[in-house]
Amino acid sequence: MSRQKNSAGGSRFGFLIAVIVCAYAGWAIYQYMPLRTQSYEFREKVKEVLKFSGVEHQGNISVEEMRQLMMKKAKELRVPLLEKNLDVVKDENKWRVTAHWEVPYKIPGYGTTIAYSIDESWTNY
Repeated sequence: MSRQKNSAGGSRFGFLIAVIVCAYAGWAIYQYMPLRTQSYEFREKVKEVLKFSGVEHQGNISVEEMRQLMMKKAKELRVPLLEKNLDVVKDENKWRVTAHWEVPYKIPGYGTTIAYSIDESWTNY
């Protein structure tokens, strides 16, 4: 009879450990998703700005103005992009924007930095 009681307790303990591990994994993903979403939204904003820069500015936007516009979008989306990590190049009608940044990711028992980068180009006709 005591043998059954011990095995039932062991099952409960194993279940409790499984629930704790699943909760921790869910919480870690919950902490990670906003970082990933920021990166995606910034990439989409860069594409949008490149696509409509010729229309909004009649094609007369300088590289420095484009750089400032990209930094403004990064700040709006709370992307920790440093100006030295943003490269904007214009060749005739083609724009190219490359950027990279790192975000600290910390959860109890684990901490690292996650690196993000974008490389987008657009040709205005």
